[in-house]
Amino acid sequence: MDSARNILPSVYREPGQPDRDFDLVVSYWTAAVGRRIADHARPVHYSRRRATIEVDTGDWLAQLESMAPLLRKKLNQEIGVDLVDFLLFRTAGAAAARRFGPGRAAESTGRNPGEVRNPIRRRLYNESKKASGE
Repeated sequence: MDSARNILPSVYREPGQPDRDFDLVVSYWTAAVGRRIADHARPVHYSRRRATIEVDTGDWLAQLESMAPLLRKKLNQEIGVDLVDFLLFRTAGAAAARRFGPGRAAESTGRNPGEVRNPIRRRLYNESKKASGE
């Protein structure tokens, strides 16, 4: 009996389905690179046979860039198809932290000055209200 790992690429892949290709990259990432690396780096985008991997620190970025050919080879082996020609590594920016983090702080969502707890944000809120004529 074949395992799901062996049959998934042939069943799941259809030509012209980049979202499915990305799903395969994400699904096999941890198996290909190991838990330790996967805890610090994750695929965030796939297009034209290039996978973008977001890394949490500059130290991990430098290390993984030096390992890119090996990681790409292992990833393609796990998937069972030569799906990835290039791995692009980047550090997670502030936008990524907002997108994937625990969510916005309560004080940043105030609807009136009394609800904004952060004094700097409250001042900015008040100034923006004055500037808009409210």
